[in-house]
Amino acid sequence: MALDVLIRHQPSMLYRTIGRSFYTSEGSRSLGGGAEAWQGYYLSARPTLGRMIINIDVCATAFYESGPLIQMVAKILERPLDHLRRGLVRGDIQKLEKRLKGLQIRVTHRGEQASRRKYKITALTPGPTSSINFDQDGRQISIAAYFYQTYRRRLDFQNLPCVIVKQDIFLPIEICEVVEGRRYPRKLDGEQTRNMIAYACERPNSRANKILRGLNALNFRGNEHLQKFGIRISNEMTTVNARILPVPTIVYHASSKEPKVRPNDGVWSLRDKKVFTGATLGSWSVLVFGSPNELGDGVIRLFVRELVNNCQEKGMNIPNRNPPISYVNMHSTTEENLMKAWLEAGNTAKQKPQLILCVLLNIKTDLYPEIKRVSDTIIGVQTQCVQAKHTNRPNKQYLANLCLKINVKLGGMNSHLTELPFVDDQPTIIMGADVTHPPPGIINYKLHLSVHQWILGHRGTPHQSEYKRVEPNGSPILIKDNSQKFFEMKRNS
Repeated sequence: MALDVLIRHQPSMLYRTIGRSFYTSEGSRSLGGGAEAWQGYYLSARPTLGRMIINIDVCATAFYESGPLIQMVAKILERPLDHLRRGLVRGDIQKLEKRLKGLQIRVTHRGEQASRRKYKITALTPGPTSSINFDQDGRQISIAAYFYQTYRRRLDFQNLPCVIVKQDIFLPIEICEVVEGRRYPRKLDGEQTRNMIAYACERPNSRANKILRGLNALNFRGNEHLQKFGIRISNEMTTVNARILPVPTIVYHASSKEPKVRPNDGVWSLRDKKVFTGATLGSWSVLVFGSPNELGDGVIRLFVRELVNNCQEKGMNIPNRNPPISYVNMHSTTEENLMKAWLEAGNTAKQKPQLILCVLLNIKTDLYPEIKRVSDTIIGVQTQCVQAKHTNRPNKQYLANLCLKINVKLGGMNSHLTELPFVDDQPTIIMGADVTHPPPGIINYKLHLSVHQWILGHRGTPHQSEYKRVEPNGSPILIKDNSQKFFEMKRNS
C-alpha cells in the first residue's frame, strides 16, 4: 500500500529497519552468548470502516552485541578473557565459526578512516595466529611480527585463530570490532529465549505507554512528507467498545469433591478434583539425559513414585508403577537413546509403549526439540520432558501439572466445558492444525504438521482427544481418518 511507504519513509532513515518494524538500541538488554535484545515498533496502515488507522505495536528482536570481537568470543564460549590466551581446541573453533560466519566487523588499528570499512567474516583459520606466516618483500613474516613492526602493537591473543574476511585477508580477533545494528540471524538457545521473553513480556498498561512513547518517537506531526500529502495522524489511541463473555462451567469427574467449577477472574483450583476421563498408562519408561553421578537412581525412583501417586489421585490408571529407568549413552544419538528406552518399555510391559518420561539436566541445549522430532516423527511415541531440578522434593502443584499433560497425551480428557453455543446441540468435531517452520539459521529442515482433534458428543460431552504430528503430505489421510472416526461415533450415539 502506498500509504505504508509514505508513513515509513522518514522512520526508515532514522532507525534500524527490519520489514515493517523499526528498532533502536536504547534500552537494549543482553541475552547472553553475544546477542542482545532491541526494542522496536511495528508500523502499518490499515483500512477500517469509514477511516484509515495507523497500527503501532511494540516488538523486540535479537541483534549482535557491538564492541570488541574478543569479548563476543568470550561470551560465546562462556570463558574469561584470560583463559582465551591459552588457545582453543578444534570443537571451540568449529562452534565459533558457526556463530561468527556472516558477521560484519571493522578493524581498530588503522585509524578512524580505515575503521569505516566493513568486512564480513567468512571463516576462521584452523590454526592459531602465531602459526600463520605470509610473504612480505620476498621473506616470510608472522602476523604477530608484522603488527609489531608496522603498528608497534603486540598481539595479546596469538593462540587464537584469525578471522578470514576474504580469500587472502586474515585478521587477528583482537583488532576487530563488531558493527552495531547487525541482526542476530540464528535460533536463540534456551537461556537466550527465556531472557528475550522476560524482556518483551509486559503488562497491558506498560505496553500502552511504550506504544505512546513510540508514537512520539515516530513524530508524525513533524513529518514533512505526510504534511505535503495533507495527512494528519492523531496522537490518541482509538477506543473501541468491549464486552466480557459469560464464564463457562468447567466439569470434572463426578467423584470429585467439587465436580463443577465456575472460574473467578480466570482462576480456579484443582484441589480434590479428578480428571473427567482418566487415561491408562501401562507401558512406559524413564530416560535420564545425564549420568548416575549427576542424578542418582534413588532420586529418580522417588520422583516416579510421587508422580504415579499424584496421577492416580487425579483419576488416571497406572498399573505399571515401576517403569524401567535408563541413562543415556553419551556416545549414541538422541534417536538411538530414545529407541532403546522405547524397547525397554515395550519389553517390560509386553505391550506397545505409550510414553517415555525424559529427565533433562541441561536445558540450554537444543535437546528438547530433537527429542520431540524423533519421538513424534520417527518412533511414534509420546514423550514428557521434566527438568532435573524438579525431581528433588517435587511439589504437588508441579506433579499435578505433569499429570494433566500426560493424561491428555494418552487420550484422556482433563475437563470439559458446558454452555457452549452450537457444540451443545449436536455431536461436533473440532480440529486445529499448525505447521512448524524452520527456525533461523537452519537448512534442510522438514516441515511438520501438528494436528489436534476433539470429538464432542451431545451437550459437549467429550468422546475422544487425539494429537498427532505428521509430514504435510500425510495430512489429507489424517483428516480422512479423523472424519471417519467422527461419523462412526455419531452413528453409534
